[in-house]
Amino acid sequence: MGELLDRHAVQVGHAFVADGLMLLANITTAYNGVLDTKIGMDDTVVIFGQGLIGLLVTQLVRRSSARQLITVDRFPARRAMSERLGADMTLDPAAVDVAMEVRKLTGGRGADAVIEVSGSYAALQEAIRTAAPNTTVTAMSWYGGTGESLRLSDEFHHNRITIKCSQVGAVDPRRSATWSLGRRGEAVTRAFGYLDLEQLLTTYVPFGEAARGYDLVDNHSDQMIQVVLQY
Repeated sequence: MGELLDRHAVQVGHAFVADGLMLLANITTAYNGVLDTKIGMDDTVVIFGQGLIGLLVTQLVRRSSARQLITVDRFPARRAMSERLGADMTLDPAAVDVAMEVRKLTGGRGADAVIEVSGSYAALQEAIRTAAPNTTVTAMSWYGGTGESLRLSDEFHHNRITIKCSQVGAVDPRRSATWSLGRRGEAVTRAFGYLDLEQLLTTYVPFGEAARGYDLVDNHSDQMIQVVLQY
């Protein structure tokens, strides 16, 4: 890990930030989510949520055999970043009916694979609506509360949609013949060589002003992707 940190240190003013130390867990989570998602040749993949992990997922899916990659986020800056990092198209859920738009782009079918990264029940509901019949939505987030926005009727019931939990503590059992936590760790380490990480570290806050950093996360998430506390 020492070599990894040395190789991927970036200079920010007079401080050095070790990408490996800060983003290892995030990249592992993103990589595991893509491993958990069945993506076939020429598939249309839709990713809901373009925060830090969502943008990592976007970059990883871009390396797959998918033909069309569509991302969804309500913040313009994140949609712009998503396009820079490989999305073919980005959609604003406040401006369009995402499920209908995706069906227009897929001959009425819907997405072959959908990944939900935002942790919003409303986004999970739209992910279910967006998925083609008999396909799977990979849910990567922790969903708190009571889920009033989620309706397990309509498209979920009639289209036989599967919701799959991606949990980073284990590799998909269906891949256990060839994949292990060790192999995943090696793959994540290699990912530092091709992922664009520096653009994701958008906001640096001195440790003494940590309260301001948390306020940015809580109340101004449209202005940043990842806050970094500088020691």
